[in-house]
Amino acid sequence: MSFYIYVHSGLNNKLIPLLSLLRIARKEGKTIKCHWGNDAYINKSIFSYNDLFENIPDIEFITKTEFDTAFNNKDN
Repeated sequence: MSFYIYVHSGLNNKLIPLLSLLRIARKEGKTIKCHWGNDAYINKSIFSYNDLFENIPDIEFITKTEFDTAFNNKDN
């Protein structure tokens, strides 16, 4: 099982919830599926997580469609 999260806005507004969930996921033995959304004040994302940081094995980045599908799944 995985945790799903959609982060958007500025860099800190993306990293704080993502890293907080990472601590919970590691305690629970689960992984994270994250949609890295748009940046603050514009309708696009200038950079992705992997442009700035090294990969974290417990986090998988997914598309908005994949996030919406999981979010609307009644079994989650």
